[in-house]
Amino acid sequence: MYQIESIGPVIAAHRKELGMTQEQLAVRLHITAQAVSKWESGAGFPDLAMLPRIAEALSVSPNVLLGGEEEPPVREPSPEPAPEPPAAPARKETFLSRLFRKDPPPPPAGQPVQAEPPSAGQPVRSEWNGVDSVEVSAGYPCRVELQAGDGGTTVVEAQGSADFLSLLEVTGAENTLRIFVRSVNDTIHDRENNRVVVHCGFSQGKRLNATVVGSSGVHVEPAFREATLCVTGSGDISGTSFAQCDARVVGSGQVRLQESTDRLDAAVIGSGQISCEKTGDFSAAITGSGGIVCQTAGTVKAHVTGSGAIFCKDAHGTAEVIISGSGVVTLSGTVDRLHANIGGSGRLSAGRLTAKEADLEGNGTGSIVVGRVVGRCSERFDRTFNCTVSYRGADGPTDAD
Repeated sequence: MYQIESIGPVIAAHRKELGMTQEQLAVRLHITAQAVSKWESGAGFPDLAMLPRIAEALSVSPNVLLGGEEEPPVREPSPEPAPEPPAAPARKETFLSRLFRKDPPPPPAGQPVQAEPPSAGQPVRSEWNGVDSVEVSAGYPCRVELQAGDGGTTVVEAQGSADFLSLLEVTGAENTLRIFVRSVNDTIHDRENNRVVVHCGFSQGKRLNATVVGSSGVHVEPAFREATLCVTGSGDISGTSFAQCDARVVGSGQVRLQESTDRLDAAVIGSGQISCEKTGDFSAAITGSGGIVCQTAGTVKAHVTGSGAIFCKDAHGTAEVIISGSGVVTLSGTVDRLHANIGGSGRLSAGRLTAKEADLEGNGTGSIVVGRVVGRCSERFDRTFNCTVSYRGADGPTDAD
């Protein structure tokens, strides 16, 4: 039985056997050393789509990472001629070998699969029935496009260099289509020529998991109930409509969304950018100099460590702002309650925000500007801190100048 909970000690043991540091392993996987540390300490687990890359970096099979045994090598058939050579013994298929093999799995009953073998420079095509969820992991520079449809059959078409096609794996299991492009260390700049187009057999799916490493890009046209988006490097992901979305950028990449109707949890580490036109609950966290923008949101939680910036034009629930460093949070709209704690030289710019009540704290040389507080307003500041509440109570102009 595979145990994802025990993968951390296994990664640590094989890493140490190779004399590799956490930083060196992180560089090979295009992630942060903190992520490797979390895996090995049990504070987090790698995504399934990353297991082949981790296994390759540690010179083991994915089975070993999850507590299984090393798969035996496939024996070459005997060169001696025989009128009717016996078939090679079938290799026992495991969950991971079925998940990460290059050949499409046999179709379950009622879900036929058609696939054409890849050849250099020629398109690769396969068809899948019953798909309602998609997983994309793009490590080699390429563009992956998910197009909306309604025919029920999902068609995957890929075209690009021979190297790109050799690194591309398309598999499916339990109504989930998986597109995996393995990463290499070579520097490549022709991502636009390496393309995967997925003609989805639906306009609204169940779950999307998209991971971009390096400079690859993913564009998503169908709506999904749940989406997990992660960019590590300078790549980008764009999408239309999700009900609930977790978006992460590590590095200088971008995530651009039209809407996440119920919830958006956005985080940037580095100089990356995340933007969304409209969401319900909005949680934004920046470590570094990145930026997060949401035009319209309900409940807002904005945390900045460093010099990053968070912007929300129309907040209409509650708002919590915490800044440590020189970051800036800009808010406008009408909220029931505003809680702000500003440290260092950070700034809360809320001159067009109306709060029914507020708790304002500041220390350092930063500042808070609030357009109006209708009711209770608690204020605690250092002498060097600057706080301005333009209007108090319900009377006066509706917008601060």
